[in-house]
Amino acid sequence: IMKGEEEGGWPDMNARWGGLVKPDIVFFGEPLPTRFFALAGIPLPEAVALGLEPDFPQCDLLIVMGTSLTVAPFCNLIELVPDTCPRLLINMQPAGLYNPIAAAMSGKRSGLRFRDHSNYRDVFYEGACDAGVWELAALLGWEEELASL
Repeated sequence: IMKGEEEGGWPDMNARWGGLVKPDIVFFGEPLPTRFFALAGIPLPEAVALGLEPDFPQCDLLIVMGTSLTVAPFCNLIELVPDTCPRLLINMQPAGLYNPIAAAMSGKRSGLRFRDHSNYRDVFYEGACDAGVWELAALLGWEEELASL
C-alpha cells in the first residue's frame, strides 16, 4: 500500500485480494470527522450544525493512554476538561508536560503538571497501557468485569 499506485501498491493489492479494508481510524494526514470537532466543542460551522453537546466540559476523569501528546489537535484536548477534573496519563514515558515558557508566550495553561509543585490533579502511571488499565481496574474492584470483556 505504501508504494501508492506504482507496481505492488494498492491497485495490485486490490486486484489480488478483491478489495481493501481500512480500519475505522483516522490516519495521520487524513481529516478528522466533523463529530470530533462537535464533541470537542470546536465551533466549526458544520460541527455546530450537528447539534451535539461537547463532552469535555462534563468530564469527571480524563484518562490518556499510549501517546506522545505532540500532534494537534489531540495534544490540546487535555485542556478542555474542567480545572477540577483529575487527569491520568498511562504511558511508557511522561508526555504533554507543562512548559511555563510556552504557557507565558501563548497565554494558555497547557500541559500536565505531575512534576510541578502546583499540581493538584495530574497523575502519571509509568508503564504499559495494559498494565496500567489492569492496575486501575484492581484499585476500583473492577478486575472481574475487565476480565469478562
